[in-house]
Amino acid sequence: MYAERVGPEPKETENGIVRSPGEKMDAWRERLTAELRELDIVVDDLRPLHGGACQENFAVTAADGRRFALRSDANQSLPGSLGRALEAQIVQTATDHGVQTPPVRAVIPDLVRPGAVAYLMDWAEGVAIGAKIQRDPRLEGARQVLVPQLARALARIHAIRPEHAPDLRPDNPQDARDSDAVTAALRFCRVMMDQMEPRPAMERIWRWLDQNRPDPGPLVLVHGDYRIGNFLVVPDGLSAILDWEFSHWGSAAEDLAWITVRDWRFGRPDLAVGGVGTRAAFLAAYREAGGVPLDADTLRWFEVLGNLRWATGAVFQAQRVLSGAEADLELLAIGRRAAEMEWEALRVVGALPEVPPTRPAKVPVSTDSPDAATLLGGVAKLLASDVVPAIADKGLQFRVRIAAHLAGVAAREAVLSDAYALADLEGLVALGCAGPAPGGGAARAAVLAGRAALAKGLRDHTIPAEAADPVLAGMLARQLSISNPRFALERDLGEDPWTS
Repeated sequence: MYAERVGPEPKETENGIVRSPGEKMDAWRERLTAELRELDIVVDDLRPLHGGACQENFAVTAADGRRFALRSDANQSLPGSLGRALEAQIVQTATDHGVQTPPVRAVIPDLVRPGAVAYLMDWAEGVAIGAKIQRDPRLEGARQVLVPQLARALARIHAIRPEHAPDLRPDNPQDARDSDAVTAALRFCRVMMDQMEPRPAMERIWRWLDQNRPDPGPLVLVHGDYRIGNFLVVPDGLSAILDWEFSHWGSAAEDLAWITVRDWRFGRPDLAVGGVGTRAAFLAAYREAGGVPLDADTLRWFEVLGNLRWATGAVFQAQRVLSGAEADLELLAIGRRAAEMEWEALRVVGALPEVPPTRPAKVPVSTDSPDAATLLGGVAKLLASDVVPAIADKGLQFRVRIAAHLAGVAAREAVLSDAYALADLEGLVALGCAGPAPGGGAARAAVLAGRAALAKGLRDHTIPAEAADPVLAGMLARQLSISNPRFALERDLGEDPWTS
């Protein structure tokens, strides 16, 4: 629930001195009360909500006990993210059409910082954390009804068409250059990819998407981030739909497929809909509720697109920190996860080998004096086993858990990177994308250049996709050995397929 995200006021650093932001929070509270005077809301408490990876969210308690949520523009958002003013307009449109989302009460410019717009909405109770939705015994009843509830809610969203809201003009990702929603979605990913270092797996996925374009169907209001994590769930089921910042006019298949992207299954890859249900049950309930008719090939295409879109988004999440705009450790961790979505997209299109590439079961331990990997591994173990359980604050506990994970990633990379670079280089040489190079740092530099050459060759079709596939699979498997050794590389995850 929103309440589960509430944490202590964050500390800020000014000239190297850690100070409390209480004075700033007091100023925001007074300004918010002034803005809400006409609504007879006197703000008694305002504190940050933790758990959102894109915008800044706050819990607001009024003097009379009423509760609200405040959502404000972050320092820097992901490409394609709407501003809060337009998001508030979309939320109001959805509310007017009976969609289960908290209504907006006020839009306030320049509250958190100059140029940042915030909006106040009603508070909604519920759990948003995927693992809790999957496993909490108190939500057992919710799990029995959640999938059809989500399907019916989505059908209601997709019933909103441009003619129903002519003043609503979300221009992402579709704009005047695009003839249809498929072209718009591909252009959006292309723009994202062109702003990052070349990633050959992404080029291979984009190439498949471009060559297999489906009929997107009619333009509808697309939520844009319809997945577990953006829903609030109570024991009776769905409580509210949140986070409309990626909404746009597009294909209904975008939302239908996005909820099945593997990363939103939280350890249950066999249950394609958020780790709680099947595609068949979800699609049947959606169609029964009057949803847009779409065939299996279109839905599969948009699932591949969803994995590519989230892979590019993961890279950009890390770039928000690397650029200095944000300082959230979680965003750095998300950046290392792009390989998971790349692997999954290649799995869905059938581009992986019959037998997954081999990878070491564990990081070798130095038997000499402690090396960097041993030291980092020790830090990771201490944080995970001793520090995390001793922390009462859930927000801080979450951040320390991320720190433990990243220390483990660094430990594995310290041991494996040289050997993996040579293995990557061998495949790149076979494709004519690199020449032999000595080991160590020289090999890693050659791999970077070779990856760029492979990406270019896949983009301009000078390298056959079938020849590149086994090389890409090996490179991604090695990346995953470092970033997430528990990620399943099997081609069959036991999930049910899309059906027409």
